[in-house]
Amino acid sequence: MVNTAIGVRIFTGMMMSKSTKEKSLHKLEVQWKKAQKNILKTFLEDDDFDLYLRDKKGKFCKNKMNKHEKGSFGEYVFAQFLNEKEISHKRVNRFGRDFEILIKDKKYKIDLKTSSRHKIWNNKKYSKYNIHYDVIFIDEKSENIPVELYPDESSPLYKNFYGYKLGYLKDLKNKFDTTIKKSEEKNKKYDPSYLIKNKIKGLGKNIRVLYRIDTHDWKGFPDNLPGSYKKYDATVFLRLKFDWNKDEPSFEQGYLLLTRDLNNNKYPLIEAQQRQKNKGINQVINWTEFKKNFDNLCFDDEDKLMAVIEKI
Repeated sequence: MVNTAIGVRIFTGMMMSKSTKEKSLHKLEVQWKKAQKNILKTFLEDDDFDLYLRDKKGKFCKNKMNKHEKGSFGEYVFAQFLNEKEISHKRVNRFGRDFEILIKDKKYKIDLKTSSRHKIWNNKKYSKYNIHYDVIFIDEKSENIPVELYPDESSPLYKNFYGYKLGYLKDLKNKFDTTIKKSEEKNKKYDPSYLIKNKIKGLGKNIRVLYRIDTHDWKGFPDNLPGSYKKYDATVFLRLKFDWNKDEPSFEQGYLLLTRDLNNNKYPLIEAQQRQKNKGINQVINWTEFKKNFDNLCFDDEDKLMAVIEKI
């Protein structure tokens, strides 16, 4: 069926000269090809191809899980597998791993990946820290195809469970939908700054604490201070360094931002990066200049930070 708008333009073109008519049709053809190209580009840019898998007849499959749902489903299925095999485990979901499993009194860290494309995960960001990248593989073209486990070659599960069939997608998905949403409690968000927060609270100070954890070479700062900073006398920003040997974060640096100085725009600002501007943030603290001009508010020692906070 011809689009009405296109039909009108073609009909109008009949009243034009042959040359003008041909140009008009050519323009429509170019626009249509461009639209087709953009649609195809959208499909190809989806990393996991989760939403655009086709069946054997070339039609798009419906009701596919998005990336977040697929990740939650994979973790659910993996946890059920560990329970079935009586493998002691804990869901962690931080510091480069989703699970910690205990086999013969040895702890292993598993970063679980759920994929419709890859049985072997190549982007092993933390493999040098003994993180194992096990994959839950789902073929979503049919609900009657088994979901399979493909452990990392370095994983303790590799020898006995590579290609292990976990059950049919339809059955597992039904259990996931009816069980996980009803019975699984939400894990409390892990907060490694609670010890310092408790110390500040013990001093009777009204101070907000923000933090970032550096797990590798990346160094993080908050995009912006929450607007509610005015409720507090000061804001502490902590940078915590993750110690892979101890497998826990520790104090690296602390910065003290006084509310009265923030209100008076005393601290140096810098133009925000584009990703920050997309969030509506136009300026952020210039941390390089802050450390130069306010070194008395920068601390490499937790005790010195607490000593200054005590005087506020």
